[in-house]
Amino acid sequence: MIYMYQMVIHRPKNERYYSEEKLKIEVDNVVIGKIVQGETIVYETNQGTHTVRARTVLGMGSKPITLNVQNQEKVEIILNPDFSFSPYLVVGNLPLLLLIFLNNHHFWIRITVGLLMFGVIAFFTRMLIKGRTEAVIIKTANS
Repeated sequence: MIYMYQMVIHRPKNERYYSEEKLKIEVDNVVIGKIVQGETIVYETNQGTHTVRARTVLGMGSKPITLNVQNQEKVEIILNPDFSFSPYLVVGNLPLLLLIFLNNHHFWIRITVGLLMFGVIAFFTRMLIKGRTEAVIIKTANS
């Protein structure tokens, strides 16, 4: 006899960042759907161990979590994007800093703006590296 178990994946509506972005939900490396703020996905699965992961833009996402659904008939999962991994910071600030750098001939202003540009690029590089597993916070409802 095969019992069906449910994974209830919820994304709260009170997020401030990634408000319109859809997050892809993967169960056992298969995309089961996309979720926006305030939505809930109910996924029926069979008993056993399953890996759940969420992904967002630029291949970023969450660390995979492993769930054993045979102990519970219903497993609730909550996910939230982590605001510190926003690519819009780079897209919005880098062109502005570059314009200021190129149009200003004062030495100290160019040095300061150059250092700010370096910081934005370094932050973006860190975001791409760490964001692959830390851009989305995913956890079970009871943890």
